[in-house]
Amino acid sequence: MLDFTSLPFRVERKEFTYLGITVTKKHKNLFKENVSALLSQVKRSITHWTPLSMSLVGRINSVKMTILPKFLYLFQALPIFSPTTFFNELDSVISSYLWQGKRPRLNKRHLQKSKIEGGFALPNFHFYYWAANIRCLVFWYFYHNRSGCPDWVTMELHSDNSISLPAALCSPLSSSSFNSIPNPIVVHSLKIWGQFRKYFKLCDFSLLSPIASNHLFKPYIQDGGFVEWHRSGLTCFKYLFIANKLASFEQLANKYSLPPSHFFRYLQVRHFICSQTSGSSPPPEPTLLETILQLNPTKRELISLLYNKMLNLTHISSSKLKTLWEEDLNMTISDETWASTLKHVNTTSLCARLCLIQFKVVHRAHFSKSRVSCIYPEFTPYCDRCKTAEASLIHMYWSCPSLVQFWIDICHTLSRILSVTLAPGPLIALFGISGNEVLVPASKIRHYHFVRCWPGGQSY
Repeated sequence: MLDFTSLPFRVERKEFTYLGITVTKKHKNLFKENVSALLSQVKRSITHWTPLSMSLVGRINSVKMTILPKFLYLFQALPIFSPTTFFNELDSVISSYLWQGKRPRLNKRHLQKSKIEGGFALPNFHFYYWAANIRCLVFWYFYHNRSGCPDWVTMELHSDNSISLPAALCSPLSSSSFNSIPNPIVVHSLKIWGQFRKYFKLCDFSLLSPIASNHLFKPYIQDGGFVEWHRSGLTCFKYLFIANKLASFEQLANKYSLPPSHFFRYLQVRHFICSQTSGSSPPPEPTLLETILQLNPTKRELISLLYNKMLNLTHISSSKLKTLWEEDLNMTISDETWASTLKHVNTTSLCARLCLIQFKVVHRAHFSKSRVSCIYPEFTPYCDRCKTAEASLIHMYWSCPSLVQFWIDICHTLSRILSVTLAPGPLIALFGISGNEVLVPASKIRHYHFVRCWPGGQSY
């Protein structure tokens, strides 16, 4: 019997910690000992943070700086399948922390928008989880039958020689079952890929599937001649299309130097394509799946790139907000003006509190007296200043008669300070947008950068 005490290192029979990761004896215990344990730790931390006096922006920043890096490290180090219920629980914990246990007043997808789009870049943990794991799958496809392949990619690609992993990434989701693969890392990576595809409805066969080394394409298993197609550059089924139409054998023979004896192989490939797709033409635009698989994994910031692609695909439009403001103002707001309005949310000031005020103004997050009276009938809807009209948002910010002289004085004062001409108007009062381009000297911007946040500050 081997004497473990004589070895120059300690032997652990159950689990050990390496670089912050708890390595368990059984693969199925990795999720509980790492991911679930981190969620419990986050809950304890949030319990201590909740009493602290922080704004919504401050809480979002604390999530981005302290919680996201920990989960992102686990997502990259441990390719283990995490159910959707886990992310629902995590989102619930984060939401309760952001809104201090109250009901959220804004859709979280508005908060998840980038700052240039008027959001606060609140992390979507599920998307980061997919991006971190899909990054490794891009290596599978990129280095398939390619020189310079990293050792870890070679090991995973040869986990089961009866299955081609690049082909598995492109196979129809309904026919995908890879539990027979002996490598649990590969099995979990493919399950994560399937979860991602199901969420974004990318369930169909992809023409990026390789022709050679493809377990789905039965003629290749019986005929090694398709390897010559790969060497000539005809690597995937998508290359059989020229000008979005399935090319004839003559066209392919001229382009890829195929001999006439390969005509029967062309018929086999054509039949396979027709059996896997609904038509003889590829989609006019590449799907998210194809866009991802064609990325170069050696480039930096691949996770951020993948994350932004997912975020853009689920982008929530702010056109409804724009329409509501147009109705209140009885005017048309151009797309350029609205884009500037969203951009100004986070560029008007270095002060996070003022940016948050402007965010709430643009996203109509404040409860006007008119709106409160609809919820509580006993509450008066009339404005506290003029006492004559219902206090809607636009009335409280701009159209109240008691505010006319106020905005005249504000614009007059700013015009003198900045040596520009600012005429009173709802766009500059609400969003800091003037009708004409106003050039302010840089020296005055440094001293009076706060003035662009002034309109947002007038929310009462």
